Amino acid sequence: MNVSISTVSRALKDHPDISAERKLKVNELAALIAYDPNLYADT
Repeated sequence: MNVSISTVSRALKDHPDISAERKLKVNELAALIAYDPNLYADT
């Protein structure tokens, strides 16, 4: 998947500007690699 970091970030945060299809793909890949967000990074 060739998307920007900001698109991935928005997709993971369920931002309304990101399409449902893109959100699904990003979330599937995040689950596949067992992505664990850093909750302190977004403060």
